[in-house]
Amino acid sequence: MDSGCVASRMTIYRPFLNVTRAELLAYAKENNLTWCEDESNSDIKFARNKVRHEWLPQLEQSNAGATKQLCKIAGLADRAYGKVMATCEALFSQSLKEIPGQAREDKEGASIALDKKSLRKILLAHADTDLSEMFRLWLSEQGFRFPIGFFYDQNEPAHVKIPVRAAYRKRSIVKKGSTVFICEFKDAVTALNFVSCKMKD
Repeated sequence: MDSGCVASRMTIYRPFLNVTRAELLAYAKENNLTWCEDESNSDIKFARNKVRHEWLPQLEQSNAGATKQLCKIAGLADRAYGKVMATCEALFSQSLKEIPGQAREDKEGASIALDKKSLRKILLAHADTDLSEMFRLWLSEQGFRFPIGFFYDQNEPAHVKIPVRAAYRKRSIVKKGSTVFICEFKDAVTALNFVSCKMKD
């Protein structure tokens, strides 16, 4: 693929996701740690702060323990997500295709190629199941994020439809011969040019 592809895959760690602000403040105080407050944390024009400062306190007031229960649910969802992604990897990684000198650029990690026949075989084997969201999540883990429903079509095997040529923001999908190319570029214009064949492979 073209060298305009850019790396997009990253791993985000959130070790304090299930720790409350009160618990963090208490820990800091007990261990003589200086507390630094980001000024934006109190600005409720941001959705995260509106939830944190208005909605959660109201929910906690009417349903004591609701916050802890939400944290518990988030933890369960996180563990379930890990199992879902392991299943996705086992399924869809079988369709990954290596083409010397083109896709996949491991150094940049910005493009992948899928074998159309292998992918269709996988989808036909699960034709009675909706794999559209699993496929989208798997691509997201590879570094290529698309909107919910981007690959959904109830008339296709496993409800997964791969566009012949499509672009979403900086990402593009192109079917060429026996291969599906998925790439992320530096900007939306380059992605559109790739889809419209204005860029050399």
